[in-house]
Amino acid sequence: MRTMLKWVVTAGLAGMLTSCGNKSSGGGPDSGDTGGTGTVQAGALKGRVVDTKGQPLSGAVIYAAITGTNGVPSKTTTDAQGTYKLSDMAGSVTYKALAWLPLTYRGKSFCLRISPEDASGNEVFLPKDGAIRNFHWRLQGRMDDSPAAPDEDGAWYGGTIKLFPEFDDGDYKSTIELQLTPTEPLIDGSTGEVLTRTVDLGKTQYALDIPVGVYKISASRVKTDGTRVSARLGPSNTTTSSETVFEFKPTDMPACGSATVSSGVTRGFLSVLSP
Repeated sequence: MRTMLKWVVTAGLAGMLTSCGNKSSGGGPDSGDTGGTGTVQAGALKGRVVDTKGQPLSGAVIYAAITGTNGVPSKTTTDAQGTYKLSDMAGSVTYKALAWLPLTYRGKSFCLRISPEDASGNEVFLPKDGAIRNFHWRLQGRMDDSPAAPDEDGAWYGGTIKLFPEFDDGDYKSTIELQLTPTEPLIDGSTGEVLTRTVDLGKTQYALDIPVGVYKISASRVKTDGTRVSARLGPSNTTTSSETVFEFKPTDMPACGSATVSSGVTRGFLSVLSP
């Protein structure tokens, strides 16, 4: 009798442990979790998007772009926790995940590219394998999947200003030093800081990777003989002064979310003239 009772108790405990071990743990891929902390799930693309402060970003557009000649791209948006999930993906074509943020800044509609959390986020994947792709909104930084060289326009998440010089002395290999002072909160609501951009006109006309915002800009010019002189600048060669106010504008897109390799910010222009 004692042997039978011992067997029943042992079997019951074993059954309870087995039952607990077979339950899906909270936050797993089969428990409704759509965040980037779970495991890869076949046939699904999922992940999490955070803002510039690392907080969940809702309303971001996730675009699963096909990289082959067949297949249908997929799109979804993040929820209040910044998470997303595209299920039932099929086919043998490879996909690449991109993230975009639609928002209004100073009355203008922007659609900004959001950076992958790390370089692996730019890798393509097969639907049957599934993938996790997390994203982090950055105001600045290199866009790793851009075909542009690092010193070229289109290679950065920040905006670009192209300079058009006109100098009385003809020294077009001068270096321009720009000082940019934010006059309004940046596009993410942060205060921003005074920036300096040095543009060697002998090599480039671009001031690169500037966080989207509104700036008061002044400039000085270092001539090839080392002489420093003041400069006037403005939106055109007929409207210049010692300081000018510059505001970045959005790229015109028919819809927010695509396979386009772009920051979503239109290149700006400034004329730089002799004093």
